[in-house]
Amino acid sequence: MASDRAIKIIMAQIKKCCKEPDINLIYYPSPDNIMHVWCLARNLDAGDSKEWSGGHFIFLLELPADFPISPPKFKAYNENGVYAVGTFDICIGIGHYHKDSWKPTMGLGGFAREIVNGMMQRHFLIEKGGLNLLTSTNAEIENYCAGSLEKLKKEYADTMEKIEAEYAGYSAEWDLSKLTEDERSRLPFGKVKFQTSATTSTL
Repeated sequence: MASDRAIKIIMAQIKKCCKEPDINLIYYPSPDNIMHVWCLARNLDAGDSKEWSGGHFIFLLELPADFPISPPKFKAYNENGVYAVGTFDICIGIGHYHKDSWKPTMGLGGFAREIVNGMMQRHFLIEKGGLNLLTSTNAEIENYCAGSLEKLKKEYADTMEKIEAEYAGYSAEWDLSKLTEDERSRLPFGKVKFQTSATTSTL
């Protein structure tokens, strides 16, 4: 059970994550559990990481009671080629298996960013080794990315609609003058609403 102080810290961290424009990550705090924050990762095809084009991936971040002293855990919900799906037992350099490498100042946003960085620089991550890290070819990554958003909308329509609604609320306050024209064009959803099909399951 989270203390009042922990809840205040977590809410402040979520607010900080949502304050500035971000083309890679969308945050959706679970209404049922303050210690759970959903992240939708996208636009991972920067630089030499073109194999990630079109990819959309959902992760659940589980925050410990003493966050940010201790790092979160995370679970992947759709195939991504780097992190095994359906388990919190994933070993990355700053995760719960390496608490000595975690810096509380990284916060929620820093941890989520490391998940994304691990995907975009997966060869370095895999080279270091770790529990439930996957080795995939560029072709396999491209296959996971193809149609990933449509699959998420079909399989998790209710949750995706909530993510869009959350994003629409906090992104309305963004100062988009801080972004380049290319970055603005890559903002999640833009002005277009999700055209979700009938709900088949929720996260």
